[in-house]
Amino acid sequence: MAKMNPTVTTIPLSHPTPAAVQMRNTVAPTVDVNPPSSVLRLVNGSTIYEGRVEVFVNGSWGTACSHSWDMNEAQVICRQLGYGPAINAPGYATYGPGVGPIHLVHVHCNGSESSILDCTSYYSEHCSHSEDAGVECSAPVRLVNGSSSNEGQVEVFYQGEWGTVCDDGWDLNNADVVCRMLGYPSASNAWSGAHFGQGSGPIMLDNVNCQGYESSIAECNHAGWFSHNCGHNEDAGVTCNSDSTTEPPYSGCSSYEWQCYYNGQCIQDYQRCNG
Repeated sequence: MAKMNPTVTTIPLSHPTPAAVQMRNTVAPTVDVNPPSSVLRLVNGSTIYEGRVEVFVNGSWGTACSHSWDMNEAQVICRQLGYGPAINAPGYATYGPGVGPIHLVHVHCNGSESSILDCTSYYSEHCSHSEDAGVECSAPVRLVNGSSSNEGQVEVFYQGEWGTVCDDGWDLNNADVVCRMLGYPSASNAWSGAHFGQGSGPIMLDNVNCQGYESSIAECNHAGWFSHNCGHNEDAGVTCNSDSTTEPPYSGCSSYEWQCYYNGQCIQDYQRCNG
């Protein structure tokens, strides 16, 4: 198949914008490509990839003030959590005001730090929870070269770069996990043999073996990052089902749950409706 120029589609997550979020100080379930951080979390986001920034310092969780808060800080946060690149660095309690201490004020990162706690900051009393900082990260997976936003070659984000997935052992269980990471309910096809064209750059994963219930493709068994015996002629792809069997959250469910059409059941993003 002739090599195609990559066309990256922006995947619409079927969740409301932050303005629609009911602020409950709930923490979204962690779905990380890297091991979850014990000192950093995002709170009150409408997806797991966004929210108010909270850090764990001196035995307590606290917020960050949005004074001088910008995309450099957001990039560090998203990388530390193992998510894709930062999209936005909202301030002024976009995700609701926090409670407790404000641990970080006047944070300044150059964007290359491995932890937000490696950035410089200094304490100031001139900040309140009405100025709590947030971030919006992209999902650490994307679909490339599809004819619509719900299909394409699978690329995952790891250690600062995007790469493809080899099709050895690629099946619908794997595809289901990828689609759910992007906000779709499930997959209809798991494509092999570079169905959407050959990618370029690193091949991140090979021999992926998901059970289908995982929250992230990184939680599935695989040969190890960058460990493969493939060429780009074996790049994997998916087609996701765009007809959701769930409604957006906040219909009587908590801020990180979905509500099933059939019985009103509240489920988390890795679960499926009964019936």
